[in-house]
Amino acid sequence: MLQNSLQHILQEIGFTEKEAVIYLTNLKIGTNRASVIANESNTQRSTAYSIIEILKRKGFLMELKKNNLKLYTATDPKIILNHLKYKQLDFGSKIAYLSENIGIFNNLKTKYHVAPQINLITGENGIIYAYENILMEKSPIKSILSAEPPTPKIKKYLEEYNKKRIAKGIPLKIMTCEKNVDEMRHFFISELCEIKFIGKSFMPNSTINIYGDKMSIISHKNESVILIDNKLAVETFSKFFDITWNEFSLFCRRNINSGSNATTHHR
Repeated sequence: MLQNSLQHILQEIGFTEKEAVIYLTNLKIGTNRASVIANESNTQRSTAYSIIEILKRKGFLMELKKNNLKLYTATDPKIILNHLKYKQLDFGSKIAYLSENIGIFNNLKTKYHVAPQINLITGENGIIYAYENILMEKSPIKSILSAEPPTPKIKKYLEEYNKKRIAKGIPLKIMTCEKNVDEMRHFFISELCEIKFIGKSFMPNSTINIYGDKMSIISHKNESVILIDNKLAVETFSKFFDITWNEFSLFCRRNINSGSNATTHHR
């Protein structure tokens, strides 16, 4: 169980599955021959040797020689942490450099590019990218929140996303069901936000965000996003949202602040 948890952590920070297994095995059994590391990790020798070489180049394994034998030892986990801190600083400087010169790239871009109108992105980082794309657009947002709960990572991110939205002065309209009150409390008690409850039978399986001439359809269950950049299609969804919005009365935000049970009012 511990092995799986540690392996997951390493994979989250950029290790492949096999790299994580080899590193953790070496860390657990200590300085040893490549053949022993391969056997203990249940990895084919040829594969293990290749992974060991990769980890050596990255600085996560060290090679020692004793009695003409090559031995390998896992570096201190703090080395990995320091490596990530350095990459974070380096990546930050690269972002700043690209930001300063982004206009040059845009000047080079010809008008004859055909932009994709529908994109599929997967994974939690894909969902975060979709929300960051909403903030970049700086247009009023219309959202239909499904009853499907986000992952802990996305839920934590959404709190930061909401702060950024408010700081940018972006208004938000939300339609959702009462089940989402506790889950999305940070939205309900926030500024520049209007809420309306709709019946559960109206709820889609995915969260829909409409902003400007774009929209995103987010499935937290499948950790996937469909991004649509098509004015005609988005206008159709936007009109559907407006019609549905006008069928329900505005949710009273003080119900959330006072801690009392919220109620749904229909016209």
